[in-house]
Formats: sequence, structure tokens, C-alpha cells
Amino acid sequence: MKKYKLSTNGSGELKIKLAHYLNLGLSIEDACKLTNCKKDKLEELRIDPEFEDFIQGCGLKNKEEYLQSIKDAAQGGYWQAASWFLERKYPEEFGKKDIIRHEYEIKIKTFQKILIDIINQESPDIRARLLKRIRDYKYDGSLTMDNSFQPKQLSKMEIDIDKD
Repeated sequence: MKKYKLSTNGSGELKIKLAHYLNLGLSIEDACKLTNCKKDKLEELRIDPEFEDFIQGCGLKNKEEYLQSIKDAAQGGYWQAASWFLERKYPEEFGKKDIIRHEYEIKIKTFQKILIDIINQESPDIRARLLKRIRDYKYDGSLTMDNSFQPKQLSKMEIDIDKD
């Protein structure tokens, strides 16, 4: 990263404080809060292209330092560091399983919409009977979700519609 020399004009002390917090890895917003730097003052300081480069460089430097620390920890036998990095860098492949639960929620909602659409296409008397059976159904907890149900079983299923 390019070295930045803080100017000694009236904003020099503020720039030094901002630089200190940014070098620690704080966000621009947090650094401004800690230095009581208002938004318009920050915009004024950022007009200086060298200071703007410095702000951008701090973010990159911090990313590089923390990624290197994670890599060093992982190479030192701390598998949690490697796991953390993989989860965030490649969430589709190594992400936490709560993301997958969300996908199931989407699939269940999609299934519900399809089921309602199919029911709504039936004649009014059949639709009324189906909806009554669904409302009256008492779930006893005996049915559990597992991977044994295969889509090809749908063709073998028979639906018994009671004629009340």
C-alpha cells in the first residue's frame, strides 16, 4: 500500500485520528463517530485524492491482514479458522446448514401454492370436501420427514375422496 503523509493543515489532527481508527480496521462510519467527524467534514477531507486513496487502502490492507491471519491459523492447526473462511468465501458449498433450511421453507411454500392451485381447479363440491378434510386433519406427529419418499411414488399413490 502506498504511504500517505498526513498534511499539517487545520484538518491534520482529524486526519491522524481517522487514520488511526481506519488502520485498526474500523469502518469509515465508526471512525467518524469516534472522532466526532461530521458527514460534510468527511466529504471535504475526501476531496484530497491522497487521503481518499489512503481510506480505500486501509480497507484493503485490513482485509489482507485478516485473511493472512486466518490462513496462518489454519495452517497452524486451528481448523476453525479454515472452516470460517470456507463458510464465508464459498457459502454455497461450505455454508452453514441454516441456509439449506431456508431452501426447504421455499420448497414447502412452493408446494403449498401448487397444491392450492390444483385444489382451486377442481369443481366447487370437490374443492369444498378437500378443504374440509385438510381443515379437519389431526396431525399426531407419527409422520416424519425422511429421504425415503421418492417422486416416482406419486404415480402409485391413490387419492380417496370421501363423498359426504
